[in-house]
Amino acid sequence: MADEVEKEVETTRCAFFMKRKNRFCKMIVGKGKKYCGEHSHLGGEDKASGRTRIPCPLDPKHTVFEDQLQKHLKCCNVTKKIDVAYYQKNINSGIPNYQLSDNEKVSLVDVSLEKVQEIIDKVKTANKEHCPKIKEEILSHTVFKDELDNDDYGISALKHLKQQASLVGHLQKLNLLNSDTVYLEFGAGRGKLSHWIQLALPNTNNTDFVLIDRASKRHKFDSCHKRSGQGPNFKRLNVDIEHLNLGKVECVCEGSRDIVAASKHLCGTATDLTLRCLFETIDKQTSLWKEKAEEEKSNEELVENSKCKRLKTSQHVKGIVVALCCHHQCYWPHYVGRPFLEKLGFTPSDFHVVCNMTSWATCGIRPTKGDNTSVDKGSEDFEHNNPKNNETDGDKEATNTGHRALGLSIAEREDIGRQCKRLIDIGRIWYLNTNGMTTNLSYYVDQSTSLENVVLLATAER
Repeated sequence: MADEVEKEVETTRCAFFMKRKNRFCKMIVGKGKKYCGEHSHLGGEDKASGRTRIPCPLDPKHTVFEDQLQKHLKCCNVTKKIDVAYYQKNINSGIPNYQLSDNEKVSLVDVSLEKVQEIIDKVKTANKEHCPKIKEEILSHTVFKDELDNDDYGISALKHLKQQASLVGHLQKLNLLNSDTVYLEFGAGRGKLSHWIQLALPNTNNTDFVLIDRASKRHKFDSCHKRSGQGPNFKRLNVDIEHLNLGKVECVCEGSRDIVAASKHLCGTATDLTLRCLFETIDKQTSLWKEKAEEEKSNEELVENSKCKRLKTSQHVKGIVVALCCHHQCYWPHYVGRPFLEKLGFTPSDFHVVCNMTSWATCGIRPTKGDNTSVDKGSEDFEHNNPKNNETDGDKEATNTGHRALGLSIAEREDIGRQCKRLIDIGRIWYLNTNGMTTNLSYYVDQSTSLENVVLLATAER
């Protein structure tokens, strides 16, 4: 009987095979139909009914019946993300509508060995002159004691707990666990870091948490705080950081509370978008308020208004604790340290090569069969560690040949990758310093826990 039911269910499933997911679509089809509504145009079923499906203008990844387009636009999931006050397209893009040059599109395997060596030399010089000394500071917090001592947790769960514990420990060390604060978690995912920060707070009076992520996750930890009496308010913003105007987020732009930003592994260019979002969107909004206040100086009530009092002291970010990762996914127009690198003589195409080489620090080594020499011949040598980069067997062969020509050992290759990462981080430190922050880099966990073990720490200068 169970087999008959399972067979009947299978026959009501869509027959479209999804190559990316390597499985058939799981949507239920109508009686007598082969495909679901999304894929019905593939079997000519739409033509038979006289209806046509077209790509949604808000998100071409899905389609909609042409005669239902206007109705769909009102309820499309994308509409829910952009039809909000804090959505402002490309506000944090740096250089909107940037056009990549041909040199910024090539794989590292296609860059000449001379050019690669030239950039490696520039990276080493920049690190020697500008990179601060990075100390190991593996911290924790008492709120994690029972969890870290729990023998039921596996290696993966403990790895994440150690990272979260150290990040909360750094927040405590920098005196960033206080009441009267708005905590922003960028790239929040399920919001577990915010959950731990809330548990670590000695006092939650007048405290809010804002969780920012462009994807909608299941099993979110902020659902634990939705009912009254369960701690401070948790607000989730389902928006890409690139389009987030914090100056329009009510709990951020109103009141005199401090702002603290935190994130566990904020991938690549998302770190740069976050820094722009923190220091440029809030400032733009407060500038508008200042102009309004100046226009109405004669109004004594406006001068006494709490919002204007805050403007006199200038609301700013009190602290930042961001675990860095995925430098290979950085993007020149978004990058906040462009002026700094340009002064050092780096071009956009140089930056592209630097980003490619950052993966040398973490991508792992797969030696060529039958070769036990100390020179690294890994198959990922000149690959831009990116899903969009489809490497062929011919690319791998050229890669191995090119890397042998450079004569780098495995240790040298990994060291260059780490120096490329630090160069990108130095530019971020420059940006934070220009915005009145005292900044530092630290190893917050050991490499056995995570190869991406550097945290960016910043506090406001008083």
